[in-house]
Amino acid sequence: LRVALHGADPRERSAAEHLIACFCRGNPDGQITLASTIAPVAGPSGGPDATPDTFGGELVCALVSSGSSSASAASGAAGGYGG
Repeated sequence: LRVALHGADPRERSAAEHLIACFCRGNPDGQITLASTIAPVAGPSGGPDATPDTFGGELVCALVSSGSSSASAASGAAGGYGG
């Protein structure tokens, strides 16, 4: 997920997004695994700038951070999810 959100190379970001989408598309177990990591958790420092500790937590943070390139990349990756 971090490569999809923050990778320097556009091809690498695209490949990471594709990998995430392929893992979740048509894979109920993968979707459940991802959903189970979305619960809000405190980051290592617990402060306002704390980094989420889970894949789902990081995805949600990227989706809700408005106006950032991370939000745009996350919404693109999230758009590939579904059963």
